[in-house]
Amino acid sequence: MDKCARPTEMVSGNCHALTGVFKYAIDWALKTDMSDVNAHWLPQAYHCHLHQHVGAYTVIGVMDKNTGPKQFQSDAACILEEAGL
Repeated sequence: MDKCARPTEMVSGNCHALTGVFKYAIDWALKTDMSDVNAHWLPQAYHCHLHQHVGAYTVIGVMDKNTGPKQFQSDAACILEEAGL
């Protein structure tokens, strides 16, 4: 949002909603091929190549500071059971 809320000559080319209204940037993103945009707008999965490998994953885990180790232990037991281990 900083590319739009306070555009300067140097960064204004990265903003697709120079009005500073974030909804316009979202509208632009929804109708744009996000795999071919400026790195400021590139989805996180493209920075780490996750988009190329996500099909190899069968489990997606969530780490939450509020549930801590108890939830991790439960999730790990579930994954091991699913794997037959």
